[in-house]
Amino acid sequence: YLYEKEPSILLKSNNIDHRNDMLLTLSVLISILFSKYNIYLVDSLVGIIISIWFLISGIRIFKESYDVLMDVSLPDNVKDDIVNFIMENEKVILVEDIYSMSVGYKFIVVLTLCVDGNLNTFESHGIANRIENKIKNKFNDVKEVFIHIHPIKIEKKS
Repeated sequence: YLYEKEPSILLKSNNIDHRNDMLLTLSVLISILFSKYNIYLVDSLVGIIISIWFLISGIRIFKESYDVLMDVSLPDNVKDDIVNFIMENEKVILVEDIYSMSVGYKFIVVLTLCVDGNLNTFESHGIANRIENKIKNKFNDVKEVFIHIHPIKIEKKS
């Protein structure tokens, strides 16, 4: 229940550990019942099945933990979706840089956006704030967004 409420690798591994303990206890009980009737083959089969089950569970947890610890980045297609989403804003001239880093199961995204240098500070930061909120609402994998505004010179047509 807690893992579904707030995904965490620690909660997930604890959840899997408790499930595996329950399966192990149940399999030992089944083996004991069969051995009472001199059917010892079940004990060996259950031992092999449980060993394989634990190995697979351990490999899955290791892979997820590895991805979190190694600071994997957002996939390129998600970064492209974010850039395309930002470029829908007519005030943004260019997305100069986009970086991401993992924080648990979510990501922090750092962007540099080019906007018209003739905008005042409040206007350009207002654009950044609106884009930050829209990205966090649209992309579930994004926990936080930091935007640096890069003003560029645009000649006004007379």
